[in-house]
Amino acid sequence: PRKEAQIGLKQFKLEECFEVLVGLDDALHGKPHPAPVIRALKRLGIPERFIYVGDMPDDLKAARAAAAELDIEAHVIGFCAGAPTEEQRLLELGFNEAFSDSNELVKRLLTMVRSS
Repeated sequence: PRKEAQIGLKQFKLEECFEVLVGLDDALHGKPHPAPVIRALKRLGIPERFIYVGDMPDDLKAARAAAAELDIEAHVIGFCAGAPTEEQRLLELGFNEAFSDSNELVKRLLTMVRSS
């Protein structure tokens, strides 16, 4: 749900990195269905590419399916809070990058956003 996502973003100091937040309560279908991601992308005006941060295989599937359906590029970042040993697992699943440290994730997101 949206409220839990907002709490998590605040806890890890990530609020400033996201323009749109779509929670489970905002879409008819949950992940791995691409509908929630597509809804967020429509709110952004369907950009040519997007950055998606998630922590589960269903996040990766939803982001990739939305990108394929809209014919745009997805850069999917895995975040495994405080669990550095999980980074490799997320990369093996197909995430483009993986972070366990929220400060490093914020630095990377800000770098990506500022360079686009």
